[in-house]
Amino acid sequence: MKKANIKLSKIDTVILAGGLGTRLGSVLNNKPKCLAKVNGRPFIDILIKSYIDQGLKRFIICVGYLKEQVIKYLSGRKDCDIVFSTEDKSLGTGGALKKAQKLIKSDLYIVINGDSFIEIDINKYIKWFHYKKNNISIVIKKMTNSKRYGNVHIDENGLIIKFEEKNHLSFSSNINAGVYLFK
Repeated sequence: MKKANIKLSKIDTVILAGGLGTRLGSVLNNKPKCLAKVNGRPFIDILIKSYIDQGLKRFIICVGYLKEQVIKYLSGRKDCDIVFSTEDKSLGTGGALKKAQKLIKSDLYIVINGDSFIEIDINKYIKWFHYKKNNISIVIKKMTNSKRYGNVHIDENGLIIKFEEKNHLSFSSNINAGVYLFK
């Protein structure tokens, strides 16, 4: 694989953290889902730390629902640069990303869902992205029981041919892992 000169600290990471968390409402106690505690730590801390540990330093957090709590919580971080893209009304995933676009400084940027986690070597993923000469990429994961997730269908070249909503059938399929690269 051709070596790409990648300086991760110069790549922006957009975190989509504006969702309502309706399925978690009973355990969130009027908190945004990215602040839900996992082993005593807010999930957003776990997510950001995993990317800081790999060398990423600039994060654009897309916030909407209960945004003041997220802004207050993250504003004191000293280990990275955080910028907020705020929504007054829910714009959905595409709308949140479009609104954040003016804050993105890097030509290549990462987008991650603020409510899911997958262990991934970002450096390796970016090298593969450059090698394939992609403009957009989505990380997918093979699940043996995919009934809780929407499915991603790919062709023999690895290109997405179809997204399928949750169908509640238990079978092996690829799912969207919530990590994207854009050029």
